[in-house]
Amino acid sequence: MELRWINEGNLQGWWGPTKICFLAPGNSVHMRAWVRFFLRSGHDVLLITYHDPDKVKDIEGLTTHRIPYNRGRSLNLTSFPRVVLKMRGLIRKMSPDVLHAHYVLNYGLCGAVSGFHPLVTSAWGDDIAIVPERSRTYRYLVMYALAKADVVHTWDEVGRKRLMELGREDGVLVRPWGVDTDQFSPMVGSRKLERELRDGRQFAVICTRRWEPLYHVDLLISSVPHVIRQVPSTRFVLLGGGPLECELRRLAKKLEVQEHIVFLGNVPYDDVATYLASADVYVDTSSDIRNDGTINQGGSGIGVGLIEAMSCGTAPVVSDRMSIAASKDYKGLMYKQMDPKDMSDRIVTLLKNEELRRQVGETSREISVRSYDLNQIMKEWERLYQELKKGETPI
Repeated sequence: MELRWINEGNLQGWWGPTKICFLAPGNSVHMRAWVRFFLRSGHDVLLITYHDPDKVKDIEGLTTHRIPYNRGRSLNLTSFPRVVLKMRGLIRKMSPDVLHAHYVLNYGLCGAVSGFHPLVTSAWGDDIAIVPERSRTYRYLVMYALAKADVVHTWDEVGRKRLMELGREDGVLVRPWGVDTDQFSPMVGSRKLERELRDGRQFAVICTRRWEPLYHVDLLISSVPHVIRQVPSTRFVLLGGGPLECELRRLAKKLEVQEHIVFLGNVPYDDVATYLASADVYVDTSSDIRNDGTINQGGSGIGVGLIEAMSCGTAPVVSDRMSIAASKDYKGLMYKQMDPKDMSDRIVTLLKNEELRRQVGETSREISVRSYDLNQIMKEWERLYQELKKGETPI
């Protein structure tokens, strides 16, 4: 077996390729980044997913297995045993050095039931913040999946606290998600796109959240009348797409602000950075408060979309949700959750103050490069996998 010498920071030693099996959503651009890094670093990667692997299917060298699974909202107990048996067979066939499950239900539960070790389980947010509150059954299953993992990964200290509430106190790895800070950079902005986004106006405000109930994009549309009353030369650019498009368009028409909003929907992920870097202000509409009244109990982190905007140097405005308020890395403006008027005030503050907008953008970029650089974070994961492979306890 060919060996490689690693000598970058604390990464030192001789080792061969690590065999990594991911149980994870193949339709996630975030998993695309993980898979590409480890393949390019010379490791063997297997992805087992029940999602459409559309975001990873073009990656050379990746072995992907899709297991059809009608999971419903969170868990389909009727077909779950069949899925587990199929996954166990694929895992046994590969005999990986490390099994890494992303999202506690269902992938983390599948990993737990598989009996394979070492097992790493990453909590993505609502799988520990919301799902356990749905019923006693869900809470038990989440706690079981967390207990069976050798390492449980969460975004931040808020997530660690939530894991403790769910019975997991040791073996917790706190590590942020990262972004490609070369791809998401102020340098990728386009003068041509800047003109297109503004369409003759002075400012462009952008939001990349999906048009789903979870993300409250309607709040941004509700803020538009307040913004244009004070800064008329503003256009709002909505990326993301989703099932609420008709409803959002109706709201814009009802508020008579449709001419100030462009619904771009889904754009290729590789183009998102250019859109962000070409806008003046980024708005994140996510909240700890859900439409059904459920309160996020913590563990969602500050959000990859926000980090992407920060990395592009685009001044952000986000809600004062738990993870944001507790973060030492967020230096943008915050508005009261679910309050479109307060959101609009923060947007106007940035649009009217060019120096503040510039300072917030530059500081956000510096923080992103320092704390959220994908390449550096993935190297830390590479070291963790190697320690697990050698039978060591990394944390």
